[in-house]
Amino acid sequence: KQSFETIHHHLRLLRKYTGEHPIVGCRQTLPNILEVASIQPSKIGDFMRTVRPLSSLGLSISEARIFVRDDGVAFTTLMVVHQEGSEFGDEMIQRVIDRSMDSLEDRWEENWNPQPLRLHDLGRSRLTPTVEVLNNVSSKYTVVEVRCADAIGVLVQIATVFAKYG
Repeated sequence: KQSFETIHHHLRLLRKYTGEHPIVGCRQTLPNILEVASIQPSKIGDFMRTVRPLSSLGLSISEARIFVRDDGVAFTTLMVVHQEGSEFGDEMIQRVIDRSMDSLEDRWEENWNPQPLRLHDLGRSRLTPTVEVLNNVSSKYTVVEVRCADAIGVLVQIATVFAKYG
């Protein structure tokens, strides 16, 4: 279920969307959690373009959802946490919006080279990675559920596979 504030935020973004350019909006839900929402025409690689700039800023994506309307418009919502647990300031929020727009409009020029998590020194997760394809969840779409340990760039790597192979 979504809160009134979340629905209101999403509706405001939809009103701004004309179809010519992607729209990116951010809303701080808690001091260290940022909701990043984007609206753009659906095409192969959009999810990778959406998560790539966030990983480059050292942000961890705790939840990701994509909805594609029947008219081909994709609505992506990401819940993002700063890896060091610090709060998001106005400057960081603007950097998230700017990098996300650059990435969605294919103006990405930065070499993406993630640094390991500081928590990485504490040891590896014992979680065995699994991938499950669920064709019975939706009559229209295939749901792919990936479970694995968190690390900087893991969602980008997964999204890159989907972008490459469609």
